[in-house]
Amino acid sequence: MGWVENADGTVTITDDAASGGGPAEDMQKIHDVAVRLGGLLKGTRQARENLTASQTRNGWVYVETDTGGVYERISGEWRLIAGGNRLTTYRSNTALPGVVTPLIRTGFASGRTEPGGQLIHNFAEAFPSACIGVVLMIDNQSNFAPTAGAYPYLIATTVTRQGFQSFWPDRANTEVATAFIAYGY
Repeated sequence: MGWVENADGTVTITDDAASGGGPAEDMQKIHDVAVRLGGLLKGTRQARENLTASQTRNGWVYVETDTGGVYERISGEWRLIAGGNRLTTYRSNTALPGVVTPLIRTGFASGRTEPGGQLIHNFAEAFPSACIGVVLMIDNQSNFAPTAGAYPYLIATTVTRQGFQSFWPDRANTEVATAFIAYGY
């Protein structure tokens, strides 16, 4: 057997031993072409995460069949470049530990405040690792009179992956609601 490399870089395997080397050289040439042209991988998220550095090369692309995420191998790391049910990488001065894609949760925190004016809210779905911020949307509240000091406040020390608490001045034992945006990973 043998091989001929065509002008477009493809390889044609031939029956003519004079056109290339023996079986070992043929297999090496096929391997070299596969590496040069390869780099499009497909599988589950777990399979991508289990790949070792020696099993991948920078520039390769991986399509997750379970999430739809498309990742490129850049500087030895997988980076989300398209698709999936996540946001693409964002620029920030504060890096999330080992994470390049934040998760966003939105909704309404509603219910009756406690005697001290606190409202406890649990997310419909907890963040996998942590919630790192919550924004209360003060223009979207029910049972709210915009008097001085009556805006709800986030109690920052209560933010967890499961939920948060807000403080409503002058609203003890009162039904309240406010929209929120929470972000985490």
